[in-house]
Amino acid sequence: MNKIKLNNPSNSFVELYTDIVFRQFENNQPLSGNKQLKFDYLQPKTDYSTPLIIFIKGGGFLNMYKSKYLPQLIYFAQKGFAIASIEYRTSNEAKFPSQLYDVKAAVRYFRANAKRYNIDSENIGVWGNSAGGNLASLLGTTNNNKEFEGQGEHLEFSSEVKAVVDWYGVIDMLKMPDTHPDSPSSLLVGGHVVEEWEKVKQANPITHINQYTPPFLIMHGDSDQVVPVQQSHLLYQALKEKNRNVEYYVVEGGEHSFLQFSTKTNALSIVYDFFRKHLCEADY
Repeated sequence: MNKIKLNNPSNSFVELYTDIVFRQFENNQPLSGNKQLKFDYLQPKTDYSTPLIIFIKGGGFLNMYKSKYLPQLIYFAQKGFAIASIEYRTSNEAKFPSQLYDVKAAVRYFRANAKRYNIDSENIGVWGNSAGGNLASLLGTTNNNKEFEGQGEHLEFSSEVKAVVDWYGVIDMLKMPDTHPDSPSSLLVGGHVVEEWEKVKQANPITHINQYTPPFLIMHGDSDQVVPVQQSHLLYQALKEKNRNVEYYVVEGGEHSFLQFSTKTNALSIVYDFFRKHLCEADY
């Protein structure tokens, strides 16, 4: 057995690289134009390869500001994890499952460029909040599912992840408070969610749970007025019914986007312990 060494935060040194392109679209691809997808990268300075956490920011599938949570994410880089906060196409640029194609393309990109970024390509986890929680969960539940790879580069590499952290993610769009034709979910699937039920089913992580689904950590505030905590209950129950490894925490008084205040709680340490367990103590 080999274990990956993690740095002591007080002795670690982290470098930040911003706006690195991992996916490029050409003019002849609908809704994309010359779109580039980029990521910010927090790299701990080590003489060994490090596990990677890919972070997927939420924003109703409409807003994209990948750098917002870097102050929180640096906590993990200081402890020895490489961190990549990635972009994906928003719903006004492309419809589902394009967003899932994008995040899978990111996983493949990092595996293809593991040496360049000093990444342990065998130990990649994903973490998302809100809409990003939906995509992170879909990444995990579609492990080993070739249907959702899409087209693009590095298809010879796997898009599988070893661990998933879902913070207040959208799980079942038909059970969200807002199911109007102009709701974020309707805009994502390209039609009224109550009519586009087949696409909604595919966008529901629960649909795809199977034997390849990795361990999950779910966290949700019980005062969330945007994505009700019942959304996480649904995912937790479905994972338990399929006998998958899952941890679930309800944050008392936690509102939507409590991630920005998480440095004042022990929430980040719970996430750290989860990723350490599943990305840093694996047998080889």
